[in-house]
Amino acid sequence: MRPGLSKMKTGCSILYLICSSVMVAQSVHLSIPAVDASNNAVTIGMAYFTWGQFTGNDGITVQAGQLTRPVTNGMIDVTLPASDNAGYVYTLLFMHGSTADTFKWRVPAAGASTMAELNQPPVINNDSTSVHTNQANTYAAGKKQTFSASAITAGEAFAGVASDPSTATAGDRWFRTDLHHMRIYDGTTARSVMYQSDSLPANQLANPTAATSLLFAANPFNITYGNATGAGNMMSVVDTSGNTGTGYVFTAGTASGSSAKPFQVLAGGVKAIDVNSTGVVTLGTAGQDVSVVRSIFANNNVGAGNAFWFYHSNLLMYPRSAIGDTGNAYTFADNGGGNLRQIMASSLWIGTTTAGTRMAGFTSSGTATMAGLQTATAGKASNYTATSDDTSLPCNASAGNVVITLPAAPKTGEWKALKKVDSSSNTCTYSGNGKNIEGAATLVYSAQYQHAMAQYDGTQWWLY
Repeated sequence: MRPGLSKMKTGCSILYLICSSVMVAQSVHLSIPAVDASNNAVTIGMAYFTWGQFTGNDGITVQAGQLTRPVTNGMIDVTLPASDNAGYVYTLLFMHGSTADTFKWRVPAAGASTMAELNQPPVINNDSTSVHTNQANTYAAGKKQTFSASAITAGEAFAGVASDPSTATAGDRWFRTDLHHMRIYDGTTARSVMYQSDSLPANQLANPTAATSLLFAANPFNITYGNATGAGNMMSVVDTSGNTGTGYVFTAGTASGSSAKPFQVLAGGVKAIDVNSTGVVTLGTAGQDVSVVRSIFANNNVGAGNAFWFYHSNLLMYPRSAIGDTGNAYTFADNGGGNLRQIMASSLWIGTTTAGTRMAGFTSSGTATMAGLQTATAGKASNYTATSDDTSLPCNASAGNVVITLPAAPKTGEWKALKKVDSSSNTCTYSGNGKNIEGAATLVYSAQYQHAMAQYDGTQWWLY
């Protein structure tokens, strides 16, 4: 072989290899309306394209370069290699007048009819149910937006705004950097998404239209008010005149078997009202003020002829389980069973019903007696033994001599009025019954209208 021929063949082989390796990437012709960054149409201007080396969607390397195209009749006419999987490879500097806008383009193999379709990220395994970074929301209505799983970049990112958008539509959401809350527009009002750590003002609770229930675990539920109460009440639980229900306006109760106390009121930090676990209501601090009966009208403790009972022991009042005096309307008794006060259907006694030991009494006939201050009695025309209830002891001896015996155990300070009312010569004798009357065992009146007031000093009677 001739040397020259050998060189020619070798040169052709190298040239063929070079020619075969330089392949033209798939190009796409675009004729699209020109718009600025605010998506306003631009009639005239210049479009400057620059790009670095990239691999097109057909796997062929596209070398770096630049290209200039004018805007003619509001249209940009340009042919560029497709870059479906290469991301933003074209930088477009769009000059119109003194204004410059910059765009990042990706040219899909299928072409595009608007600049917005070119201003897209790379599409990898794209479908109509997914939205990718900076991709316009063009998927079909009702489709779900999904995000790729990532332990580092998972979730949504909101740059945040310092105020609510002025033209929000229903369903729009955004992050408020000043409030540190996510906001959602419901079509009328922008609502804040509350966090677990938020304190919700009471006036943000909507008026419930159905029964409302709050279920708490072991944690207490506390309501704390600020320092200023103003002229109104802090909290009121009231109904209206139109309430025709039969239930309670307010109930604080404990379950059967619970040892919790259902109710307590503090005044100035000191207990004012307390209801313990057995239902006993206490006023004031325990052991200091008054405890009242848990049920004043305790019908299960009422016997025949009795309405209700009170017990008294160190100012503690509670139901009595046994009724002692049939026919009494109301009985107040101490723990020992002795009546402190007994209001009867026919009479009333303070103390006991026994004459001489009661403190005060009112009989059905209208007679009133009180220790040391008794009521008047009728004149005695025959022998008579007085009681401590007798205040006046007039003597009528017109039918014969009369002896009136004073009480055997008079109370200190007890008074008796003594007087002979008739004009006969018969005598009225007042016997001290073991107690002297000014040093004598008896006092005898023989003349009409003789009289005296006698008072017992604990040892004998003195006349006044």
